[in-house]
Amino acid sequence: MLAKLLREDSDRIRALRTYEARRRPRTACISELSRRAGAIRYLRHPVARWGRELLMRALPSSVALDQLRRVVGDDFLAS
Repeated sequence: MLAKLLREDSDRIRALRTYEARRRPRTACISELSRRAGAIRYLRHPVARWGRELLMRALPSSVALDQLRRVVGDDFLAS
């Protein structure tokens, strides 16, 4: 995306700002997913960890695939 914007716009600063504006929602989503995963991963209470493990085993693989799609995009997973 960045290379395309730089090719299409001779104003480099504007192209970089456009890139940043387009990418910000996606990177914010990824940051939030990472924050949540970290909070879940580092639970200290044994009962909370047990519940996390139980939930992770019960979730269908489609849930993980949906999160992966949000991070890398459908185009990447299509091949």
